[in-house]
Amino acid sequence: MRNDRSGFTLIELLITLVIVAFVAMGISRIFVTQQRLTLAQVEQANLQANVRLGGTAILGELMQMGPGSPGGNDLASMGANSLTYRALRGEGIACQVAANEVRILQTPGYLSRPIVANRDSMLLFVENSPSVTSDDSWTAIPITAVNTASTCGAAPATALTTTLVTPLGNIVLNAPAHIFEVMQIAQVSSGGQNWLGARSVSAGQVLQPVVGPLAATGLSFAYYDSLGNVTGTAANVRQIQVTLRGVSEEAVRQAGTSSAVQPLQDSVVFRVAVRNSPLP
Repeated sequence: MRNDRSGFTLIELLITLVIVAFVAMGISRIFVTQQRLTLAQVEQANLQANVRLGGTAILGELMQMGPGSPGGNDLASMGANSLTYRALRGEGIACQVAANEVRILQTPGYLSRPIVANRDSMLLFVENSPSVTSDDSWTAIPITAVNTASTCGAAPATALTTTLVTPLGNIVLNAPAHIFEVMQIAQVSSGGQNWLGARSVSAGQVLQPVVGPLAATGLSFAYYDSLGNVTGTAANVRQIQVTLRGVSEEAVRQAGTSSAVQPLQDSVVFRVAVRNSPLP
């Protein structure tokens, strides 16, 4: 009687296993390469977003500054890796002025956040002689208390308790007023990495990480006058160049290369023209 049963021989099974193993190795390599590529793309996207977020934050702060600004220069301290400056937090119109209180109209007006007593200060315009402009000036005064439920006649106003040393007769009603605090931007280390840090000097804060991580020399400033020359004199500054160098949080190997595993890097460089200043 004939046996027609068919099956695989041992050699056929071994050959099949070898083929399957090679296919699995190929699929595994494709998977690892794809995973590496995805990780690199995610890190690159996060890096670019962080660097541009940091640049936007710095731009929004510095573009409010001015040279020889009211009540003194807005640049308090100019460093290669640190900048201390007077940051604008609001603008208004002084509708009533007394020796210990200035009231500003709530509308029209602008506040980036509520006024904070003993943190914010005020720049108040001093007209002096109305017939000439050369004697106009601004006086910087502290704010020790804030009352948002005040009025100027029938108009809602915010009463700011302060100490005014300028003669009241030299200040006209509806004089402009600026609210500001002193801020610092600098690089700060935290958790073994470098970050773009910021703090309110007026509030006595310490530098806090804001955006990052950054490279070892991830933040630098350069200062230029009206002719485009580097200057170290605050009153002559017309543009500030900011360089921000970021690194990825995770070290990666670029897909398709044999390079070592290392953090990705990206940077942004831009110049800020200070307020009311002509370009070089």
